[in-house]
Amino acid sequence: MIGVTVSGRLTKDVETKEVSERLVMKMTVASNKIRKPKGVSADQHGNPLDEKGEKIPTADFLPVELWGKPGDGRVEHLKQGTYVIFTGHLEQQRWLDKDTSQPRERWVLAANGFEWGPKKGSGSTAPETEPPAGGTPGGDDLPF
Repeated sequence: MIGVTVSGRLTKDVETKEVSERLVMKMTVASNKIRKPKGVSADQHGNPLDEKGEKIPTADFLPVELWGKPGDGRVEHLKQGTYVIFTGHLEQQRWLDKDTSQPRERWVLAANGFEWGPKKGSGSTAPETEPPAGGTPGGDDLPF
């Protein structure tokens, strides 16, 4: 198992689905970074620069699955743009494409917990509205 911590902003509101009396919350987190493409000039720290001398931002996107209980109050706070710090492990999902019958795969962060990151424009780590007590999941009721 590969343990990871990933931070970033949610790309859209969380999607939920009940599975066997459990709630699975699916979302995608975007994490900004600066990457220097080949042949592009860079500043003294190696950050890529455009023709105007400004940094070129890029982002990585990672699907996240978090399990909880039906009626989980955290769902209403997991909105597009919310900065979240997830902990968990990477899982490789494999399947056959329905149309082409070709094997497909993707990596997903199977989160076992999260913390609220800072709100836009502030140093605060609270979401726009406070989550209910116990806003992070307990590890002992998760299926992994």
